[in-house]
Amino acid sequence: MLRESVKSKDGNFLLDSITAGVTNDQDVQYAGLLAEFAEAVVERDKINIKILSKSIIDKMGAEAFVDVAATAAGFHGVVRIADATGIP
Repeated sequence: MLRESVKSKDGNFLLDSITAGVTNDQDVQYAGLLAEFAEAVVERDKINIKILSKSIIDKMGAEAFVDVAATAAGFHGVVRIADATGIP
């Protein structure tokens, strides 16, 4: 699904970022910051989540932060559901 959605856009996306880490040469504004937030959510790092949340709000705005947090929570929730049902 990700591969196909990348094809539908005219951006520069590096799928290697999934395993190698996010670089700043992509067409996703604040890609590094968003990746750090996602990692903090996965790691349940409350202190870093708080710091990164403020940074996202300062740079992207409160409305964008709601979208960012909802997206991270949604993906994280799906993974937890899969884990709970035994899907690796």
